[in-house]
Amino acid sequence: MTIAEVNSSAIGRKVSCICSGFKRTGTIVSLVEDEYTAGVHIKLDEPVFNATGYGVQHTEWYEYEFDSVGRKIDGFGNLENTKFISE
Repeated sequence: MTIAEVNSSAIGRKVSCICSGFKRTGTIVSLVEDEYTAGVHIKLDEPVFNATGYGVQHTEWYEYEFDSVGRKIDGFGNLENTKFISE
């Protein structure tokens, strides 16, 4: 995606994105914007395994939502790796 594609018509669309180092799919649920960045808030289709901390055993799954954003000035950021997919 580009910064120009971050608008209200993107809400509800399916996307593929990079999250925690893996390619995932999800749905855009809202827009994110501040003074320097713009992007989308994505709810993933599948939960992510809770593996926080080194040497700690976690057996929990949790639903994951995250922001995919890019700098307004040049578009650099995770938003570059977020692509619309057909449903």
